[in-house]
Amino acid sequence: MKKSIKLPLFLGSVALICTAALAVINEVTKDKISRNYQDKADRGFLTVLGLTNSEGFVLESYEVAEHLSKAGVNEIKTLKQVSDESLAGVAYDMTVKGGFAGDIQFQVGFKGEVYSGFNVVKSSETPGYGEDYLKVLTNYFVNLPITTTPAEIFAATIELKAGATVTRGPVLKGIEVLVNDYQKFGKESQTLDPNYLGAFGLSDGAGYSLLDVEVSEELASDVSEIKALINSEDKQLGLAYEVNVKGYAGNVQYFVGFIGEQYAGFVVGEHGESNGFGKDGLENLATFLPNKPISTTMAEIRAETFEVLPTYVNPGVTKTSTPVMNALEKVVVHYETYLLEKEISALFGLSELGDHVVNEVSVTEELTTAGITKIYELSLNDEVVGLGYYVQVTGYNSKVKVNFSVGFIGDKYTAFIVGEHGESNGFGKDGLENLATFLPDKPISTTMAEIRAETFEVLPTYVNPGVTKTSTPVMNALEKVVVHYETYLLEKEISALFGLSELGDHVVNEVSVTEELTTAGITKIYELSLNDEVVGLGYYVQVTGYNSKVKINFSVGFVGDKYATFIVGEHGESNGFGKDGLENLATFLPNKPISTTMAEIRAETFEVLPTYVNPGVTKTSTPVMNALEQIVAAYVAATVE
Repeated sequence: MKKSIKLPLFLGSVALICTAALAVINEVTKDKISRNYQDKADRGFLTVLGLTNSEGFVLESYEVAEHLSKAGVNEIKTLKQVSDESLAGVAYDMTVKGGFAGDIQFQVGFKGEVYSGFNVVKSSETPGYGEDYLKVLTNYFVNLPITTTPAEIFAATIELKAGATVTRGPVLKGIEVLVNDYQKFGKESQTLDPNYLGAFGLSDGAGYSLLDVEVSEELASDVSEIKALINSEDKQLGLAYEVNVKGYAGNVQYFVGFIGEQYAGFVVGEHGESNGFGKDGLENLATFLPNKPISTTMAEIRAETFEVLPTYVNPGVTKTSTPVMNALEKVVVHYETYLLEKEISALFGLSELGDHVVNEVSVTEELTTAGITKIYELSLNDEVVGLGYYVQVTGYNSKVKVNFSVGFIGDKYTAFIVGEHGESNGFGKDGLENLATFLPDKPISTTMAEIRAETFEVLPTYVNPGVTKTSTPVMNALEKVVVHYETYLLEKEISALFGLSELGDHVVNEVSVTEELTTAGITKIYELSLNDEVVGLGYYVQVTGYNSKVKINFSVGFVGDKYATFIVGEHGESNGFGKDGLENLATFLPNKPISTTMAEIRAETFEVLPTYVNPGVTKTSTPVMNALEQIVAAYVAATVE
């Protein structure tokens, strides 16, 4: 009996000692791991600045501004010449959230007018996907001009390494923040042109900078320059235009600026117009326009500035007013377009549209009833990549509708933007602001219950009916928006599965998967019909390959007696081995007859690989080809029936 009591005591003591030892080891190794990452980061600063050592240079820490810190910037280092302390380069260390496997820490360097390097400090992205994409960036950014647009970088890096969407998005957004900051680096104290200061309604330029904006061909005959006003947080506040037109007595120069949806200022420049005539009209514009909404018509402006002149009937005045007002009208149209592009860029989480194209699409009656007023489609390289919705619902304050917009790219929310509303502080207003903070980068699979819990239910006032009178209509509309977007994504995915640009009049239904096919790895089957006749089937498959930690996902579609597509999904197979074989299947199979034997397919996709003799390849090819064989047999049987 005594022995039986001592044994548990002994084992308990051992367990306590082991637990304590593990805790100590964990504490020691945690610090060591942290130091290792810091050492890697320190070495990385030199690497991204194109140096192997700091000889002849000094690397100094630079204060991280609050808006950069919020964006994920950890450190900024300046590289200066020892000889004259001139700035030789700038490097940033940044952590972004939203990668496939968690946070990604990386560094970017700049020298002169180019990127000087890219370095990954910490990442757990998937080999063959995100990990490979990050490796591609390491070479891509070296000596890339900083004027390369986000859209150009997006397109170029997709071409270099596709299939890493979840990694690509947050990393490129982060780099965009860094290059925007670098382009203004050290220019905070620049003296701003007084004409532009006046056009923006400012008395001095402290805390602001000006950015050149390209003058379109359409404006070039009247507009010489366009400047964007940038604040200390790197936000564009508005635009100002330098206009030169031919008036009564020669060239008439003026500067007109806009902030938000209002005229900010009008500055009369050099001209030769006469007192009591055109000169007085120009001065009236300088007095009348500031703080007027951009919706003010040209007729209203003309009436209050030129037509009030006793001399208006004189042709000399109209020879001033006509070119001045015509140019102003063009400028306002350009600025309104800029505002819309800026608004839609924000809706899709972009700093600018770049090469993206936006089209407004029709809203169904069902969505109109749910409060959706507009839908915009975002495309890149002729492919639709996202949708944005504008919504208007009645909240607690029935006198002012709740306006909001929500955007999506891929399978994530890009933004939730709160528009005009009359909801109260501490109640519905706070819930709306919480949505704007919580939703960006969240997967569309996030449930309405989760969203409500993190945005409205966290409010101390949630029990108040006033909050639910805001949350209920907003969340109901959001749910319908998400359902519509998920349907759109599914239709897009299934269209691709059957080799179609869009479903059109085709109808798709999910059909049950037999136990035998489930065992073979088939997870879903879709039936494609046209005019009530089944014309094809599509299969989604998941099998275990060489990398047992990440399943191989693929889908294969058939229309008639041919393969329509073979689409490679997520997997962990290796470059030069199974990964290449899967990509070969995606190239080889479309439009091949279903009578093509498995031996022929294997020969053209896996056996052509130099590494085919390696067991790693056969560990990919065997389960994939076995599943494909059973799918073809099932499809043939279904079409015979």
